[in-house]
Amino acid sequence: MEIGKLTCLRHLRISETRLREMPLQMYRLKNLRTLSHFVVGKDSGSGIRDLKDMKQLQGTLLISGLQNVISFIDTVEANLKDKKGLA
Repeated sequence: MEIGKLTCLRHLRISETRLREMPLQMYRLKNLRTLSHFVVGKDSGSGIRDLKDMKQLQGTLLISGLQNVISFIDTVEANLKDKKGLA
């Protein structure tokens, strides 16, 4: 199953996994309220900009793999500063 098809998913707790990058199409999960961990991958996985439309995120979000961010523009597009629910 492709994770991008789970468009109504609200909670995704992956902190106990060994993911090296997020699955493709994470950007489609616009209804997520809880995302425990986001891994910026080196290769073809989701990039940090995929957080852009996840406007309902709240709580704590751990972001790892920041060394894999290619462009400053990607971080701006992620729009983390406007996600008021994040601690």
